[in-house]
Amino acid sequence: GFGINDVESSINLAYKMRHSDSVGLEGEFHPMIYNFLKGK
Repeated sequence: GFGINDVESSINLAYKMRHSDSVGLEGEFHPMIYNFLKGK
C-alpha cells in the first residue's frame, strides 16, 4: 500500500508539474491522486 511519504510525493509532484508546465490538478496527474484518495 501507500504510506504518507507516497502521498506527499504524489502531491508534491503534481504541484511541481502544475507550476512548471502549467498542468493543473485537472490534468494528467489528477486521476492518479484521485484514485489513491479513493483507496485504490
